[in-house]
Formats: sequence, structure tokens, C-alpha cells
Amino acid sequence: MGSEAVAWYIHRVKEENHRLKTRLERHKKFGVSGSADEVLKEELRSSKAKLTCPCCNTNKKDCVLTKCFHRSEER
Repeated sequence: MGSEAVAWYIHRVKEENHRLKTRLERHKKFGVSGSADEVLKEELRSSKAKLTCPCCNTNKKDCVLTKCFHRSEER
């Protein structure tokens, strides 16, 4: 196995680990709260929070700075 293949494999294992941890947390929340609706509503609220401006918490984010610091706007 070459170094690139090993790096790719490690990356995939880390992604799978993150996915399984997220799934485990979701199951834990479901066990504590007892209601799937409450868990889904909390996940929806969390997702919406990621899409709103952290300063005003009102306006939607419509601009992203890429890794190379170029602006990408949604219009």
C-alpha cells in the first residue's frame, strides 16, 4: 500500500468514526428525551443556527470565504 492509499484509508476511517459518534449521540438524546420529535426539532434548530449570521442571529449567511480566501456569494 502506498502512502497516498494509507492517507486515504485513514481519512475514510476518521469520517466513519465521526459519523458513528454523531449517530451514537443522536441515540443517547432519544433515550434521554423519550421523544423523537424533540430530538429532530433540536437538530433542526442547530442546523438553522449554522445558517444564520452569528452577529445578529437574524439574517441568513449568503457569503462564504473559501480556503484560498476568495468570496463566494449566493445571489
